[in-house]
Amino acid sequence: MGVELDNYGRASRVLPQRTPEGENAELRTSLYGDQHVVPVFSNAFALADEGGTFVALNPTPGTGITQGITTAFVATTPVIAIHNLEKASDPAAKRVYIDQIKALCSVVGATATNWQYVAVRDNLRIPSGGTPLTPANVNGDSARASIARIDFGNLTAPAAVDPKIVARGMLRTVLPPAFDEHVLKFGGVEAAAQVPNYAVATAALITKNLPAVILGPQQSLLIYLFGTALATTAPTWEPEIIYHER
Repeated sequence: MGVELDNYGRASRVLPQRTPEGENAELRTSLYGDQHVVPVFSNAFALADEGGTFVALNPTPGTGITQGITTAFVATTPVIAIHNLEKASDPAAKRVYIDQIKALCSVVGATATNWQYVAVRDNLRIPSGGTPLTPANVNGDSARASIARIDFGNLTAPAAVDPKIVARGMLRTVLPPAFDEHVLKFGGVEAAAQVPNYAVATAALITKNLPAVILGPQQSLLIYLFGTALATTAPTWEPEIIYHER
């Protein structure tokens, strides 16, 4: 008698109970019925093929967006704010998976002696000011619209509700020069091909690996960029934000 095959598995978004080595295990699926597999290699093409990958950039390439003059971490002055607008009461609500944030310096700020970042996850905190970025679906065959809202620039956010600092670091020990590219890679494990000298004001690609961050319905990710002694002129950036929805 042949082995009876079952096309059903256990839906489990969270990590299921471990099965001892050598014993039969129940198939694990996503909440959408997709079978869970451990890939041999990793890229985002499968997510993009589903229509769930989006990118948001500044409206006019070559024309950046000016942030506020920020000299330290202040909860109400982020530069980037990403929000999941899905309703928490909706059992079919999707999550937002932050992939990468890149900022290209187009106008140099004045007098800052370093450049730092902080990332905070919180309940929904829609800011005022700044420039809203329009997400584009990277799949040309998908008409799916994004559930996210993204704000960039000189923002004023509401007071913190339930903030969790998820990342903190240094990008430069000098004022960032024009054409510096700062990349925050969420869930990244790749080592930089070449580590630049953070103390030399020569344009470079600076990549930082941050923890994986997932936004549930009615949650926000706030990114703060600031420099000690920044005054008079705030830097201007061209942002590129990549994320997935599922």
